[in-house]
Amino acid sequence: NAAADSDLYIPPFRIDNFSAQVTRGSLEAAFRIVSQGAFSKAGGGFLFAIFEDQAHSPPRFAASPPVDVNEEGFPLLYKAGIRFSRVRNAQTYHRGISKRAQDETFTHVTVYLFSLRGGLLAKERYTLDPQLFTASL
Repeated sequence: NAAADSDLYIPPFRIDNFSAQVTRGSLEAAFRIVSQGAFSKAGGGFLFAIFEDQAHSPPRFAASPPVDVNEEGFPLLYKAGIRFSRVRNAQTYHRGISKRAQDETFTHVTVYLFSLRGGLLAKERYTLDPQLFTASL
């Protein structure tokens, strides 16, 4: 049904081109925010990268920028995010955290995009390659 297909919701942004890099004292994630659909609807918002260590019980989280998270790692205060403005086509962002210990590792990174009013616009979760951490020791 072609009419039903045209009514499908397309979020104003998507997240892609994820990569991660570990240096001696930090972990950095890079990702791209891509504008989709009507440019006028894509007015920007707030972003977070939540680094997760699912190897621990309970899981450990580190947020960039720093924010309190719930037990699933969801940011509790959307306005504490990094403000991003209108994205015409695509824009690359980098978010990093300092490792609290030389042997600290993380298993996942989740990138959240919130609207200016706090609605969740996009969420993507990425699995980190454990080799990232062994190569940096």
